Formats: sequence, C-alpha cells, structure tokens
Amino acid sequence: MLMSLEKFTAIRVYLPIARDAGLEAQLIALIQQSEPIGRVGTYSGLFEKTASVEGFNSMVRNDQRAAGICITTYAGSKVDAEVITQFVENVTKLHPWRQPIIEVQDVQMWINPEAGFKKVRGETVEEPEPEPKKRMIEVPADWDAEDFE
Repeated sequence: MLMSLEKFTAIRVYLPIARDAGLEAQLIALIQQSEPIGRVGTYSGLFEKTASVEGFNSMVRNDQRAAGICITTYAGSKVDAEVITQFVENVTKLHPWRQPIIEVQDVQMWINPEAGFKKVRGETVEEPEPEPKKRMIEVPADWDAEDFE
C-alpha cells in the first residue's frame, strides 16, 4: 500500500459544554453543508470531537477553568483561503463567546491513494467510491413460500 503525505488545513473550534444548547449539532451541520470543508478522500463532512479543558484569566476573575469540546475538520490544499475564511466567519456567528477560540493550521496527513485518491501526472485527484456489492437476492413476483415447505 502506497501512503503519501498530503497538505490540509485543520480547523479546530473549541466549544463550551455548559452553554452548548445545540451548538455542537449546529457546528456539525455547518461542516456537513460546507463542502469542500470536511472533505478528506472519499469522506465528506468529516469531523473529530475531543474533550477539552480551557484555562483563562478574565477581567472579572483569574484562573478560570471551563470544560468543553473541540471539533476539528479539514480542508484540502486546493481549497481557496476565501472558502476557509467564510467557513470560519460562519462558525464565529454560531459561537457564544465574544472571542471564540478557533485554530486554523497547516497540517500534513497520511493518505492512502488507493482509498479514494490516485496520482495523475504527480497531482492527487479524487476517484469515485466503488459501487457497493449487492447482497440481496431478488425473489420472483410469483414466488410462493409454500413451494419450499
């Protein structure tokens, strides 16, 4: 199996658990509706969810801790910066914090070219997913179960 490093942009959004009120579901829906954001190989709408604890000092109180989650998604190297910027602006509109913590970082991921990618003249291009194998047997309309008793 040939694996290769491919460039992506990781977009990590930190969300508070205490003030969630459907925020996680809204963010996941936004990812799933923001193609090509969330596209990795044959996967679309891809996200990862991890637990987080955020520590910070505010103007009111120091040494605060907040339990949260981190939702990460990805954009391929060919996705325009404007598309990523628009996605992050849409996330900011959903977020309850005045200063949302959103990381946008260049990363490299191991990609299996045989799993949705192939190389054509040095460029990585997407292949369609193969049709699933049919596992059901068609039964004739005139079939009668009593014939097999």
